[in-house]
Amino acid sequence: MLNESGIARRYLSTQKKRTVLLTMGVALAMALISTVFSMLNLMQAFEVRMTIEDSGVWEVMAGACTPAQAAALQKRVDVSASGKVAVVTQDAQIGGTDLQSLTGADAGGFTQRHWLLKSGKLPRGTGEIALEGWALQKLSPGAKIGDTLILTIAGKKQSYTVSGILRDNAVHRDSKLYKAWISLGEAQQLNGSDDADVLMQVAGNADIGKFVKSVESEQHLSKDQMQTHGTLLAATGRSDSREVIAIYAVGAVLGLVVLFAAIVMIYNAFNMSVTQRMRQFGLLRAIGATPKQVRRMVRAEAAQVSLLGVLPGVALGAVVSMLLNLLLRSTFPAYFGGPDAPVVFISWPSLAIGAIVGILGTLLSALRPARRAGKVSPVEAIAAMPGANFKKRKTMGVATHLLPVEAAIALRQVLMRKRAFLLTAVSLAFGILLLLAFSPVTDFFAQGTRHTYDLGDVYALTTTPGQGFSDETVRDMSKIDGVQSISPKRIGSVDATFAYSLLGENYQDGVKNGGAKASKGADGMVKTDAKSKILGLSDTDIRALQSDLILGKIDPAQLDKENGVLLMINEGLPGQPNLGDLQPGDIIRVNGKSLKICGIVQTNEVIYEVNNDETAHQAPLFGMYTTNKVMRQFMDIQPNLVTMMLRPGTNGDAVAARVKQLTANVPGATSANQQAQKQEAQNANMIGNVFVYGFIGVIALIGVLNIINTIGTNVLVRTREIGLLRAGGMTMGQVTSMLINESVLYGVFALAIGLAAGIPLNHWFSQQMVQRLYGLPWHLPWLFIIIACAVTVAAIFLSLVSPLRQIKKLEITRAVTVE
Repeated sequence: MLNESGIARRYLSTQKKRTVLLTMGVALAMALISTVFSMLNLMQAFEVRMTIEDSGVWEVMAGACTPAQAAALQKRVDVSASGKVAVVTQDAQIGGTDLQSLTGADAGGFTQRHWLLKSGKLPRGTGEIALEGWALQKLSPGAKIGDTLILTIAGKKQSYTVSGILRDNAVHRDSKLYKAWISLGEAQQLNGSDDADVLMQVAGNADIGKFVKSVESEQHLSKDQMQTHGTLLAATGRSDSREVIAIYAVGAVLGLVVLFAAIVMIYNAFNMSVTQRMRQFGLLRAIGATPKQVRRMVRAEAAQVSLLGVLPGVALGAVVSMLLNLLLRSTFPAYFGGPDAPVVFISWPSLAIGAIVGILGTLLSALRPARRAGKVSPVEAIAAMPGANFKKRKTMGVATHLLPVEAAIALRQVLMRKRAFLLTAVSLAFGILLLLAFSPVTDFFAQGTRHTYDLGDVYALTTTPGQGFSDETVRDMSKIDGVQSISPKRIGSVDATFAYSLLGENYQDGVKNGGAKASKGADGMVKTDAKSKILGLSDTDIRALQSDLILGKIDPAQLDKENGVLLMINEGLPGQPNLGDLQPGDIIRVNGKSLKICGIVQTNEVIYEVNNDETAHQAPLFGMYTTNKVMRQFMDIQPNLVTMMLRPGTNGDAVAARVKQLTANVPGATSANQQAQKQEAQNANMIGNVFVYGFIGVIALIGVLNIINTIGTNVLVRTREIGLLRAGGMTMGQVTSMLINESVLYGVFALAIGLAAGIPLNHWFSQQMVQRLYGLPWHLPWLFIIIACAVTVAAIFLSLVSPLRQIKKLEITRAVTVE
């Protein structure tokens, strides 16, 4: 009795080279799924952890609730965990230093806000206080648990005992935000109210939107009292925001593209192997094997190959996850190096998906080739003479008159195997398609981790309207020991608007629905309640913005001549028109004057630093850079922000203290050391680049390996055919030329298919993710197109090196007998 599994196993063990190539094709598909999904999972984990560390685990907050409302909310069955907090509304100081906040919380409130206890106990009774370790040592050097601190609250001094020390928050520490915590009851007593904010985690099966509406209705709370933790909900897949839902849709499409790409890669690898072995199947039929037995043998071979490809395929995904996690732990120890942070991160769901899809994909991919193998005619297969028709011979004849014989033969081979050729080209095209599809994802993540504050190492700032730093003060700052360079900036608030017709259809609808914050005026101009910010810079600082340029040109002389500005993109904030459709050359109106957009640059949140108007709490409509000459058309003020770069090794605190002395007489002046924040920002940018280039590298690598494996397999499985051509008089040089021509045809078609499908997909993904949220206008991804073309060409030629070397060493008499 014929043992189909045994025959399949014996074939795989004897044809080791073919087995390795086939297994490699399956493993690459599994690697693609497990690696890409693992990186996406790690990106999600990165965002979730950063969000939790910064602002807590709560998902919905009900503000200013009465005790009865709070009790009712905490008893809800769809609330899995909760806590209460109350911020003291009166100013508080410790030793003359203002506290950013003095907050009361119960145990649940501390948990929900992720204020973690390091030592001691949480404040429970009257006169107990807790601080972060760094803040306690700054405010009262040498203080420890049990010591007494004197707080000045609303001008009255009160004694508090340090009951506990909280774990340092990196943002608080680096930004020197001094915060302190007391018991909830004492905070309510200081406020003269029993109200508290209730922080809630919602049960996993509950709809967040419906939950919020039911809370508003049942507890008679206004919409202003309700707040959702948007970033955390988005990162955990529970947001109902239109923008976030658009990102979810993009993620779903990307996932399907990756899965489909993997299945096509597997199908192509297996189909190629089976197609080249029809003579073997014919021999089995000739000795009595039934079509059903042949089909079983092919399916058994697929099952064994899929099992062989699982380990190397998913291992790559696991290794990538672990390496990236180690990088995060070493770069961000404050966030990822804690005792509750995982030392080893492996995305088991991603690895499982890769393995399952790989195995099922291989088995499903074998169904059609198995049916074809079962239908092979024994006579035709043994004769190895698949029917050729007159049209193909005629095509060959015409081709030899127009092309060299090697190119003509390559073309004939392609035309004789149209279906296999197209399938292979599509398989190769998916590497190009994925590269173009994932480039908006990398842009999205890079923007999300991008540090957008440009305040140097040390800065001096005044927020008092009409005030600034004199030329003498600026010169004195430049002479401080350790200051390497100094950059005075002028920031002012202006009224700015632009033509409604400049916005695309989506954003026009957004303005229509913007209500009081953004609307179309009778004159056809977009109007908002928000002011805009304009920054006057020196020519040197203008030129330094070159690395932030997205579109247009940076030239101080052009800005002066054309009354121009460099427009910062905005981030699609609620109620604000997204500026992603504005382009260089468009005209905007600023305080009644026409200014030309000469360039589009990345957002820099330094525009929020000088709050000198009554609407400063709102996000500005525009952020603009321009020269000091253009700036004087709107206001002639002294610099109100001065940023300083320090020499390596300089103590930033000492410089900031000296700056504070020099600016003591300037109303509203502050100074700060930004060295820690700057390093944190560089680390964040580095992590962003790791993910960005990691995605590009992984997809490009798998694409290259797929090309090498596919074309290399195509050459090796045709060893007998090539041997016959050499026996007929073709030289090895002509064989090489023929295969190069054939591979070039594969590459050209793969590029055509990949670019034709990838560019529209890139456009749509970019619109939904990057332009909608960050205002980045879409343009052709030339860098990725060039990378795709270069990688494809290089991989094609590289794929021929090893097979040609093996064929060259093989004697012609042996080559014509190879199966």
